[in-house]
Amino acid sequence: MTIRYNRVLAYAFMVLGAINVALGGWLLLLRSFNTSLVIGFVLLLLAALYLTRPYFTIEKNQVVVSAMVGPVKRTFFFRTAEDVKVEGGRLFVRDGERWKRVPVYRWMSDAADWKAMESKLAAGTPGQTV
Repeated sequence: MTIRYNRVLAYAFMVLGAINVALGGWLLLLRSFNTSLVIGFVLLLLAALYLTRPYFTIEKNQVVVSAMVGPVKRTFFFRTAEDVKVEGGRLFVRDGERWKRVPVYRWMSDAADWKAMESKLAAGTPGQTV
């Protein structure tokens, strides 16, 4: 099961990036370079990545958190469905006797994906697809 980034954040970055590019381009036409042009392109790139990259994936016995850019992935292993829980908008995986916090947040996740994940965790089938 793949959980995507929150689309609202992507659209906010897209709007802010477009505003920065427009203002930076206008200043560039007036022969005055401003860093807002660079910031605008960075925000537009960030928005595109939020719309295309997965935030994290829950597989049969692991949670995989993908990096925003590049091939780096962090993997959190679990044995059974009872070893994964959601508490306070955070995802936890049991590591032996203690619970380990997975670095993912509800507010950064797509709301429908997060609800589907919670229902699958409650049903005891975290890594199975629909």
